Parts: sequence; structure tokens; C-alpha cells
Amino acid sequence: MTNYNIPIPSGTIYRINLAWVNDLDELEKLLKKHSKHEIFLDLPIRRIKPPHNSYNLKEIIPFINNNTNIKYFAISNVKTSNDLDEYLSLLPITVTLIPKIENIIGIKNIEQITKKLPYKEKIIMLDHDDLFSDLLKNENNFTN
Repeated sequence: MTNYNIPIPSGTIYRINLAWVNDLDELEKLLKKHSKHEIFLDLPIRRIKPPHNSYNLKEIIPFINNNTNIKYFAISNVKTSNDLDEYLSLLPITVTLIPKIENIIGIKNIEQITKKLPYKEKIIMLDHDDLFSDLLKNENNFTN
């Protein structure tokens, strides 16, 4: 929508998938452009498919601290509650961490993952494409 100058209604939560952000200057421009919207930042972790833009939390934290409209922060490929530790320790409490589950291991550990989240409302993301592929690949190892 940003690339086509389509207006975004007020009250909309704007998602920025950092896999598609080419550099931190571009992120800064996007955050300025959408400063009136709540922001959902999506950080790819252990991403295999293109694009391969990769950032670490320490690079992103200054943006989070300087943009109080960033309310949600997703991390991909969460398999266990231990995957959340670094993020929970560094993110401000005003930002909700959202684990993105993309494989059977994450599904099997979903209860421990959600219990680790220190929020009243717990949110997770399921990546249907990657999850479906993992289910097909591991069909014999998965039971209802």
C-alpha cells in the first residue's frame, strides 16, 4: 500500500516485515511515514527463503525506543519458549512480543511458548505456508 500511495485509515495497525526492508534508512523512512499508525514490526529469524535482509534485535531496539507507536514485535521460527528470552529481556514492556510459529516443533510447544509471554492478552502468529510445508514433510512424525 505504501508503494502505491493508498491512504491507510486511522486506527489501522501497519505491519512492517523487516525481510523486505533493504536497510535501516529505509526502516526510518517507513516509520516516519506511518508515525500516526500503530506499528507491527516483523523480524525474520533464521529465514531461508528470499529476501535475505537480516537484522538483529540490538540494531532494531533504538528504533523501537524512538518510536512509541511500535506496539507489536514478531519474531519468526519460534520453536520453544527459550527462543523468546532475549527479546523479552530487551523489549520495552509497552511492546507486545508475538511469536511466529512455522513448524511442528513450535506447535507442539505452543502452550509453553504462550505461558512465557508476560501479557494479559497473548498473541501468536501461525505461518500457514511454512507450517503446511513442514506438516507435509513430517507427516509420519505428527499425530493429532
